[in-house]
Amino acid sequence: MKERFLYLTVLVLIFSSLSCAAVSNKISDGIYSVRLKNKEPLFFEALQDAKAGNKDFAIMKFAEFLRMNPNTIYAKDIKFAIAEYNLEAKNYVGAIPQLAAFIEEYPEGTRTMLARALLYKALSDYGEETMTEEYMTEHFFAKCLFLIFSESKARYYVSILDNVYKIVDYIDKVKIFKNDELYLEITP
Repeated sequence: MKERFLYLTVLVLIFSSLSCAAVSNKISDGIYSVRLKNKEPLFFEALQDAKAGNKDFAIMKFAEFLRMNPNTIYAKDIKFAIAEYNLEAKNYVGAIPQLAAFIEEYPEGTRTMLARALLYKALSDYGEETMTEEYMTEHFFAKCLFLIFSESKARYYVSILDNVYKIVDYIDKVKIFKNDELYLEITP
């Protein structure tokens, strides 16, 4: 009888701790969403639009949020997303200066390397062949060889427009994947 009681007690404790953990996770996720929604409602709405695939509305809201909050911690993400959106829409006149300004303002990091690749794509799609050759050599292949012990190095970035980028840097080429599809390959 005592064994059965102990067995049931242990089972109750295990199940109650599991359900408490699940509720705790839901509450903390909900609190985060509520905090963001209450603190930055326009940014939160823009994120919701981006996740729902309404990129036009998302970009308008992101741009408005950035105009009202130029020093926000989200500025880097928003500026990248606006340039990314213009490139997707083949608005090269908008995308090229936005990407160049992004690179100048934020010269380091994975996002900047991705912005350089997107600028290369925009320049080549727009027809600036001489500029792209110089740009490619200067920014992608005039670097120290850090791949001595490995074949490649991968970096990832998820934009606030819900695009997943993977940058694979080989010794002799750079491959950019967007949402698991080859988006751009740069070779010297």
